[in-house]
Amino acid sequence: MAEAHPRDHRLFASPASLIGDAWLSTGSAGTLVHRNPSTGAVLGEFPAGGEAEANAAIEAAQAAFPAWRDMAPSARREILLRAAALIREHSAEIATIASLETGSVFNPMGPAGSAEHIVYYAGWIDKLVGETTPFSPAILNYSRHEPYGVVLALTSWNGPVTSALMKLGPALAASNCVIIKPPELGPFATMRLAELFLEAGLPAGVLNVVTGGAALGSRLV
Repeated sequence: MAEAHPRDHRLFASPASLIGDAWLSTGSAGTLVHRNPSTGAVLGEFPAGGEAEANAAIEAAQAAFPAWRDMAPSARREILLRAAALIREHSAEIATIASLETGSVFNPMGPAGSAEHIVYYAGWIDKLVGETTPFSPAILNYSRHEPYGVVLALTSWNGPVTSALMKLGPALAASNCVIIKPPELGPFATMRLAELFLEAGLPAGVLNVVTGGAALGSRLV
């Protein structure tokens, strides 16, 4: 029989949404309570965002987009590689949070493996090139890839860490800013991921994490 995880209060000390450079411990729609699905014990409360938080996250991402898009590809690549290294370094910690909040089997190396999504797409940053197409000697016909600007990521309850990193890798590598709405049944590990991306040097507003229920998701969509 697998040994049960002891609850570590430090893992859930300050649950908050990240909008721009601000961590918000309250939400306009109140708070939500999350319980460990294995034991029923309360793991913590977290803010329930609404229209105000959705709008603020969109505005923060839009404001951060021009500088992130125009940053040198090598600089963006290094930020993502540092983020992946930090995720690997804190893999067991992130896995503990994910296991407690989702009731999944504890896999200390799971987040480290999922960080490879970041590494892979970071390698594409300086390889997203366009094409020139012969048309006539007097005309230069070319194409180039351009980012969408702001991308919304809705992540799954049964694998919030993996699904977040699968979405963040390509979106950030292509110079987009991202708003993640983690599932109500697993919000805490995504908050920790956001902390690590900021520690790696990701500019404020490039990644926003907004927590809440279905109404928040509908507004963001």
